[in-house]
Amino acid sequence: MSNKSDKKKQEELQKRNVQLETEATADRAALREPSALDKEAESQSLGWFNFLKDPNRDFSKAPMPFDGTAEDGAAGAEEERTALGAMRFGSASADPNLQAVLKANIQERRAQRRGQALENAVSRYDSMMRGMAGDVAARDLARRQGAAGITTNSAENSLNTWAAFQPRPHWGLTLAAAGIAGASQALAPRP
Repeated sequence: MSNKSDKKKQEELQKRNVQLETEATADRAALREPSALDKEAESQSLGWFNFLKDPNRDFSKAPMPFDGTAEDGAAGAEEERTALGAMRFGSASADPNLQAVLKANIQERRAQRRGQALENAVSRYDSMMRGMAGDVAARDLARRQGAAGITTNSAENSLNTWAAFQPRPHWGLTLAAAGIAGASQALAPRP
């Protein structure tokens, strides 16, 4: 390739390919690292699954938000409406054994409702963490596919650029081809 403009085109194509590869490498590096939000979601869902793996897990110490204040408030309201409130009103003449049984029943019912509330909270949190884990996995897959797409696009751009480049043949080859074509016409039989 002796044509100066072809050499210049080839150098420009080479520079463009290096630039495209540098951009693609930077884009792939940026996509490899998950965002802070993705890291936090992954950490939270993995923490929950690790908690579930522990055979000695205690759901009252689960890494989830749960506060039974609503249950305490409802139990207090119930006490005011039911026998405990009435027991206070007539406590002087009430049977102490009956008062103790009623108080124990109310406390047992309160503990049962608190347990049900904790069970419902654990169930909701488990569903939320499983959904979050699916979202994290989907975002990770999308990130990896994006990196693969960047690599593919970069390679295709480079290939298309080189495929479009057609250097002109050497002047001597052009002259020789013209001479051969002329000689073949001159030597060809005439009808």
